[in-house]
Amino acid sequence: MSTRETDFDGTRHDAWSDWTSNTAPANHVINHNEVKVEWLSDNGSENTHEIIYDNWVELVPGTGLKFPQTIKVRTYARSPKGRFWVGRGWSKVKVTGTYVKYK
Repeated sequence: MSTRETDFDGTRHDAWSDWTSNTAPANHVINHNEVKVEWLSDNGSENTHEIIYDNWVELVPGTGLKFPQTIKVRTYARSPKGRFWVGRGWSKVKVTGTYVKYK
C-alpha cells in the first residue's frame, strides 16, 4: 500500500491498506500472545498498523480461556512533510505467529 506523493503545495495524502486476514486450520487457534510484527519497509511522516482478532473459541468450556481463530491486519501511511513532491508514504509489515491445536 502506498499513498500519492505530497503535492507541490505541501498537501499530504494518507491511506489505509485493505484488510488481510488469516484463519487457523480446523481444530486450531492462533496464539495471539506470541504474534510478532516486523517492519519491512516504510516511508512518510506517519506509519502504523492495526490488528484485529476474531472468531474466539473457549478452549475449555467454563474456564474463560479464549483464543482467536482469525487474525486481520492492515497498515496506514501518510506522505512525507515538505513541498515540491517530496515522495509517497508507505508501510509494509510482516506478521508471524503460531497455531495451537485444541481438539
